[in-house]
Amino acid sequence: MKQSSTLLSRLLVILTVCLLFPVIGSGQTIQNIFFTTPCDSFAIATLPTQDARIRNDIHVLDSTMNAAIVRQAGDKESTAYYHFNFYVDCQGRFVASVLETYEGTMGLATRVLKLLNTLIVWSPALQNETPVNSMVKINVQVRKGRISIQP
Repeated sequence: MKQSSTLLSRLLVILTVCLLFPVIGSGQTIQNIFFTTPCDSFAIATLPTQDARIRNDIHVLDSTMNAAIVRQAGDKESTAYYHFNFYVDCQGRFVASVLETYEGTMGLATRVLKLLNTLIVWSPALQNETPVNSMVKINVQVRKGRISIQP
């Protein structure tokens, strides 16, 4: 019984992620970032006093990522490190993401970034208690096919 409920929950996660992929664009190595929400301050230039934060539980996010990622043969053979920049507006909404640097396969980086774009829930950065636009660096490590997020 427990195995069938686990399988059902994994299928629901995969279905949800697959439905969201066409809506969310993937990260690019070069792209202009445009914040549509006006804010009094722009934290990328002024450094916020409190960075934007991931509101998801990291362990749950790791588990969801590992259940939903599309695996390929080479994914389990290597260790990979990916460093992403996420741009979050002053209302805590995801704006864009960029792969900054990586050690590993670009294909896996693209698949990881697509999932992160859809799964992460953000809280905005603050500059003296005022929400501001910001950029957040997130590191992702893959060892033997297991993904772990390191905010």
